[in-house]
Amino acid sequence: MSSKNSTRISSLLGTWTGQTHLKADIGSYELMAYFAIHFMPDPMRAFACSLPNCSEFENKACLLDKNGDPSCAELTDGILDWSDGELARAF
Repeated sequence: MSSKNSTRISSLLGTWTGQTHLKADIGSYELMAYFAIHFMPDPMRAFACSLPNCSEFENKACLLDKNGDPSCAELTDGILDWSDGELARAF
């Protein structure tokens, strides 16, 4: 089942283009818009983790060790490889 979902997701990756054409009911106003978007996986996602009581707002971050076990680290203790996916979900 996971390979089926992975195949579906990977088929969405890449550059897509589109257009939209909007008309207003009041007067003869029109808007034509063209856009391009590029979907790619987050290469830092493998470093993402979350722990209770380990908040970026308290100057802490979840950190995975070499075995993949999460721990809470102080942001001032060094340089962390960090995916911002967990922080984005907090807002």
